[in-house]
Amino acid sequence: MKTSKTPRRSGLFALILCAVVAPSLGCAAQPACRKGPKDDITVGARTAGEAVKTGATTAVEGVKTAGETVGAWLQGGSEPAKEKWNEGKKETKETAKDGSKEVKKEADVPPCD
Repeated sequence: MKTSKTPRRSGLFALILCAVVAPSLGCAAQPACRKGPKDDITVGARTAGEAVKTGATTAVEGVKTAGETVGAWLQGGSEPAKEKWNEGKKETKETAKDGSKEVKKEADVPPCD
């Protein structure tokens, strides 16, 4: 007997879609606790969405740092470039830490008793 994988694929698609779209739409408030599989999926999707957002924001900071470093190197040599790199490194690290806190907040929904 052949079974269809369509429900599984559509469920996965829905999870990915919610993870990408939910943070930008401002979905319903985070539940106080997870009551079952439906809430588990919601929390997982919100956590994944926040992680994607954090990764993208951190990547942008890294690219800005690289660009500013190259500009500083072209204008003044290696010493200004090193200063720009260290400044950018701090900013990127702070951005990643802030995003990490948001991801943990989304993921920290305990199961209901």
